[in-house]
Amino acid sequence: MVRYSLILLLVSTLQACCTNTFSKSYDKQLLTQPLDFTYLNISSYINYQAGKQRCQLRVKFRIQKNQVIWFSVLGPYGIEVARGILTPTKVQWINRVQRVYQVCDYPTLQAQLHCPFSYDVAQAILLGEIPFPYKAPASLAQGRGFKMVQQQVGRWRLTATIDQSTQRLSKVSIMDIDTQAQCTGYYKHWQKYQRCALFRNAQIDLGKNTIHIVHASVHCTQKPLNFPFTIPPQYEKM
Repeated sequence: MVRYSLILLLVSTLQACCTNTFSKSYDKQLLTQPLDFTYLNISSYINYQAGKQRCQLRVKFRIQKNQVIWFSVLGPYGIEVARGILTPTKVQWINRVQRVYQVCDYPTLQAQLHCPFSYDVAQAILLGEIPFPYKAPASLAQGRGFKMVQQQVGRWRLTATIDQSTQRLSKVSIMDIDTQAQCTGYYKHWQKYQRCALFRNAQIDLGKNTIHIVHASVHCTQKPLNFPFTIPPQYEKM
């Protein structure tokens, strides 16, 4: 279950190092803007690696911006092996192979993943965005071909690198200042899907776990999506 749980929750993200001196202020116009959408359908391929353990799966995502992330993990022949749903307060998922389920809050999930994690981080990972709004104090450094923003949110320190040639995120890192635990995301091959511009490939490092994401298709819509999720009564709680 641990293998599937980490794949499903993807998740994460996100510390870069820079020899440039950071300025004491920043210009929001220099930074990438969040994707403007209400609902998203995303079909992706996930390659997961933790030590010698590896697997490849297809995952379907449905997102209502800032409210819900729903996912379905498909095994051979398109058979669903797991399903889950994230909200800003909790995470739930079921493993249809082992017939078990788990419900947890984000502090519990962070302890399992050994890295910073929240709903905002999960959504940002899937969209290739900076997970927190720009707030003072934040600082900006510019180098040849890139710009970098750094800010502290609570006990988390975020560092994001933006490729100036594409004006898109290329690397983002979040580190827990107290524990030094961190997650990092690398993004490349951005492309247009309808009116949505998303990355094609990403690598997400969650502690000792590595997840490779390939977005195969992306569909933006204003029409409400369904987020079906029910825990079968015969399933056992993990």
